[in-house]
Amino acid sequence: MITIPEDDPIFDKYKEILQRYIADQGLKHSVERPILLALIYRHTRPFDAQTLWQETLTEDRVSRATVFNALDFFTRCGILVRLPNKGNALYLMSHIAHNNAVVYCRNCGKVILYRKPTLLAKLRQTLKPPRMRRIRPVLIMYGLCSECDAAFREKKKKGSAKEHSAK
Repeated sequence: MITIPEDDPIFDKYKEILQRYIADQGLKHSVERPILLALIYRHTRPFDAQTLWQETLTEDRVSRATVFNALDFFTRCGILVRLPNKGNALYLMSHIAHNNAVVYCRNCGKVILYRKPTLLAKLRQTLKPPRMRRIRPVLIMYGLCSECDAAFREKKKKGSAKEHSAK
């Protein structure tokens, strides 16, 4: 059985966001959403739907479709941030994504959380798009991690060596 955190201000904020969004959208409350929210809240690193679903199998049985629907739901209401990934999406709690720059490797999908509060504070102050309220910027930087960059350089070096030997 999954225990729902008590007296945790961040988790309480997420519960409030969830309840407000459900009320604003005129939706019904479900038993699974708070359970999945508690499971998701445990994650301090990016995770995918398959990982979350595997966790539900050991504790509370929740169908795979419910997990995917809940992840989409939590993303729409601002609890999660969806990161693109090869094959499947990765998710990150919004308070983690808003307090860190997310460095994402385009090749292997590795995610590094880069804590730079002064940079993010300047970003929040500088970027205020017109006609927008409640701006919560997420800084995602795409590139190659050191391992993929080294492999790419090695592959490129071998390719150019083959071209020279063929001539």
